[in-house]
Amino acid sequence: MKKQLFNLLLLVGLLAVMAGCNDNVSEVGESLSPAIDKVDARMDSLHIEASTILSDSIFSHSTYTLLGDLQDPVYGHLKTDYIAQLQGARGFKFKEEPRDGKIDSINLVISYGATAGDSTAWLRASAFEIKEPLPNNHYSTDISKLIKDKVFLGAQTYQPADKRGAHELKIRLPKALGQKIYQLSLTNPEAFATDQSFYKNVLGGLYVTTTTGTGNIISIYNNRVDIYYQHKHTYKNKDGQDSIGWMNDYESFANTKQQVLVNHFIYEGNEKLIKEGQGNTTFIKSPAGVITKLVLKKEDLSKLVKGNKQSKRVVNQAILSIETEQMDNKVILNPPKTLVLLPADSVKTFFENQLTDKTESRTTYISNDYSVQERNYRFGNIARMIDAHLSKHTEIDKGQKVVNKDLVMYLIPTRRMFKKTGYYGNVEETVSIDNFIFPSAVKLYMGKNGLKIGIITTAYN
Repeated sequence: MKKQLFNLLLLVGLLAVMAGCNDNVSEVGESLSPAIDKVDARMDSLHIEASTILSDSIFSHSTYTLLGDLQDPVYGHLKTDYIAQLQGARGFKFKEEPRDGKIDSINLVISYGATAGDSTAWLRASAFEIKEPLPNNHYSTDISKLIKDKVFLGAQTYQPADKRGAHELKIRLPKALGQKIYQLSLTNPEAFATDQSFYKNVLGGLYVTTTTGTGNIISIYNNRVDIYYQHKHTYKNKDGQDSIGWMNDYESFANTKQQVLVNHFIYEGNEKLIKEGQGNTTFIKSPAGVITKLVLKKEDLSKLVKGNKQSKRVVNQAILSIETEQMDNKVILNPPKTLVLLPADSVKTFFENQLTDKTESRTTYISNDYSVQERNYRFGNIARMIDAHLSKHTEIDKGQKVVNKDLVMYLIPTRRMFKKTGYYGNVEETVSIDNFIFPSAVKLYMGKNGLKIGIITTAYN
């Protein structure tokens, strides 16, 4: 028996390459072991239906957001803006007393890093205050009702200048707002006690959008309001004697992961991608644009469980790798770095509960990092996902084992954060998986005859 098992495992290993091919996998389930063996191995080639669909609003429990306007000749128009809340501060007061009780100025400071598109293009950003209650679910959404009574605060023309590094966009706000905040710190400190009271009594939500210009989108990782003022300061003069002067200082309120941040994305051109992205090619565009849907039909999955009702077939090998098509030089958006493969019915809870491939190892598969040299997304052996589906949805119908539900999967652009582990620090352990909040797009190629996957199963007779 041990010898038979060893030979079977060796055979399964040799067939790993076959299982990953799109066009060369046998269409007919075929036994891989002699009939006298107690362990029966077989290989089936199943077709995966591929299509492009609209993606739902996306969950993002972070401070990352986007601002700008971008036209891609292939993937269409994308405009992004957002609403941010700032954190209150219980017991807040100015560190020093402002000179003559007056503040000097107040700025909205937007910190950003990467840029998509033409970093030399000029855009104009405008900031507004809103008082409407914000949804507390961290999903991107339509904000038209939230901003209907917005109040203009300030605007600033900007140019990202370069695509990497830390940068700041500063929008000058009304001085009266800074003075109001100082007076409230003296007369009503409870207004700063909670985020809710801060939002209601001090400063409402900050709606930031671009009002003119197009050509780029910036990736924002922090929003804050700085209030500048002068206060008395004692210092030593050149003779070593104490002298009184004035020192510049500031107070700051920031947006953190605990506050509400509403992402807002406006697309044009998705309908064209959905129409063209069926069958042999599909599209992915982020954020919250279009994604690729993969389906293993229940009729095909039933091939994997057929046989003796008393035996149980186990999925051992199912290698999935998807090629990409090289786009022309007119395309502005780059492919997302990684994709995650998830069962469609688990997507919502996956991101809301901040799960990973470590916590949901049977049903979560992260691709390799995309590279222009290889041009593919490899997910490795997805056998456990298929096996979990078969275990849950196999039944007996007219004396035969059948699968009663399609396996529907989504390919979703993600941002994976990891830490280095292992003795030599060469093992990447996932820390978090989030929806990818950055403009990106890719065209996937499913093969001349469509996407197929070779699946090896074993069962005891």
